[in-house]
Amino acid sequence: MMKQYLVIMAVLLTLWGCDQHTGDQQAKQPSGADSPKAETKEPAKEAIKKPVISGPVTGERINGPANIRNKVNGEVLFSLDDKALVTCTQAKDGWYQVGLNMDIANDEYGKGKLKKGTPIKVKGKVVGQILKDMEVSTSTNNEGSWAELIGYTHKDNIYPSTIIENALAFYMSTAKDNKRTVAFMQPFINDFELTKDAEQFGPFLIYYNYENWIDDPSAGYRVVLIFKDGRLAGVLHTRPLHLMGATTIKAERGYDVDFYNDTPKDDQTDFLNQFNQFIMSVD
Repeated sequence: MMKQYLVIMAVLLTLWGCDQHTGDQQAKQPSGADSPKAETKEPAKEAIKKPVISGPVTGERINGPANIRNKVNGEVLFSLDDKALVTCTQAKDGWYQVGLNMDIANDEYGKGKLKKGTPIKVKGKVVGQILKDMEVSTSTNNEGSWAELIGYTHKDNIYPSTIIENALAFYMSTAKDNKRTVAFMQPFINDFELTKDAEQFGPFLIYYNYENWIDDPSAGYRVVLIFKDGRLAGVLHTRPLHLMGATTIKAERGYDVDFYNDTPKDDQTDFLNQFNQFIMSVD
């Protein structure tokens, strides 16, 4: 099954020709001396290579090196290396807001400043570099301390195949003979490290991830795979998602549920009622 999934992802990247970096092509030079105006040009159409990642994709990955700025076409704050994992908002006017938590020493907690030239480390691995003296928010717990890095980058600086909605739509397009079993979905679940919950909306089994922490530090669900009797009945989501053979139904607080057309109406109603009651009770 895992080999099948890897083949699927390879085809996915072939089909998804991605616009090449615009302006931030020069982000490959850590000096960040690229021209902001150049980033507004129409990018050339060119397929990108599949990011070779050791372990799960988990979420959005940088197609880089890439410059991260203080605003759209703004000053460069830091650069991130190819395949660096980030949290990512929805794109707006061709730009994403991205974030990651950078390792810092415990005695740096509370200082709130990072110097130009400081390497960006996540879990001990260098994933980029600070390119401008900057102020940051810091946090600490019993596992260590970190600084919160947030900025803007052009949409071409994110690998499309690492956006879960893209990957899910393509993965489901390969399902044959209505095969939507947990076993069929397991490679996808593992690759995006979805969390299992068999109790919240019983008798439904769900696998889910959370929205970005930039828009909401206490983020709710982003994508929820909904299983009934071992079969995928539908998908709850916050961002645009297009599943073949499914119909979109509105839920509370801006959520949509794409139920497959062969999912019994009673099951659809049951899940929607449970979810709406739950989400309206959450602050």
